[in-house]
Amino acid sequence: MSKLDIRLARPDDRLTLIELQRRASLASETGDVRQQLLDDPDIIDLDEEMLANNEVIVAEIGDRIVGFATIIAHEGEDAELEGLFVEPSEWRKGIAKQLVHAIVREAGAWGANRLHVMANQNVLGFYQATGFTKIGERKTQLGPVGFLMEARKASIAAELDVGRAHSHAGLPVKTMASATGERSSPSRGPPPCS
Repeated sequence: MSKLDIRLARPDDRLTLIELQRRASLASETGDVRQQLLDDPDIIDLDEEMLANNEVIVAEIGDRIVGFATIIAHEGEDAELEGLFVEPSEWRKGIAKQLVHAIVREAGAWGANRLHVMANQNVLGFYQATGFTKIGERKTQLGPVGFLMEARKASIAAELDVGRAHSHAGLPVKTMASATGERSSPSRGPPPCS
């Protein structure tokens, strides 16, 4: 695989990201959920405000976006990995793990000590392998029950080796803000740690 670069999404990435999410979702979902996606393509969207608030991180190979992840800050010390999508032709190449790594760094920079994610059965093993623990079940937006998972800062750091001072995916182990010079904290989320 060529060099993978991780960066903050730009507003002009929006349509590319929506189409990537659609391809990834259709490739991974089955049954009623897949049919809902086919019947109502507008279910898949990416809020422009998330882009404006620097809550979307993309993975690129060359000038081609191959994946993205979204993060939402919550009250207190919580953040949520709201979405994670990788181009189906690029699955099983470590891109999702690098995106989780980037989200973990961002969450830490925002002061979060816990990161939550809703996982379906298809990705449960992936999230467990990256430091998440199942803490409950909840009905998802499209109907089936998903697994509410949580990772504490220390468990993710140990699993992903965040504390090491070497480069991953072309970025040093720093926040996106320090890597890009942009403000990475969302306006409604906690400020980055100094």
